Formats: sequence, C-alpha cells, structure tokens
Amino acid sequence: MSQATKTMPILKDTREIKNIKLPKCGITIKIRDGILASDIEAVEKEESEIKQILVLFTRVIEDWDATDEKEQKLPITIDNVNLFGIEDIKFIQDNLSFVKDF
Repeated sequence: MSQATKTMPILKDTREIKNIKLPKCGITIKIRDGILASDIEAVEKEESEIKQILVLFTRVIEDWDATDEKEQKLPITIDNVNLFGIEDIKFIQDNLSFVKDF
C-alpha cells in the first residue's frame, strides 16, 4: 500500500467519559459528556422538562456503582435515576459541558 493511499475517516463516539462521585448519595457514575442525535430524539419525545432530564441522564450515564439493599447492581433506568436528590441532579448537570446549550 502506498503512502498516497488516503485513510477513510472513522465515525465513532468521541464524547469524553467522566467519572464523578455524587456528593449526596455517594454513588460514582461514569458519564459521557455530550449528546448524540439519537439522544436528542429520545428526549424530544417527552413532554415535561423533568422527564426530559431523566431520559437524558439514562442516555449519558454509562455505568454506576448503585446497588439495592441486597447489594445487587441497579440498572440505569428512569425510575432509578428518579431517586437522585436535587443536589445530585444539579451536580451531574454542573459536570456536563453541553447542558448550558441544551
């Protein structure tokens, strides 16, 4: 293969991954700092602003160490994200650079 051969651009998710510890509940989350077109599509389907935020969080949270009383890892769902206190919600928002534009 010659050096003149051009490499095709790679389309991939390039969002930065951040690990943050929520100050109130103590859960550590791995979160992608950015949104994709599919995230916007999912959020726009929701009528209330609160539900939009919850849906968005379920889309950008990649992983967490949240467990139930039996120490079973909880899935990242709207119902579980809905259990965050307002202090933790605000902390997540403050750690996402795109929230100001969204």
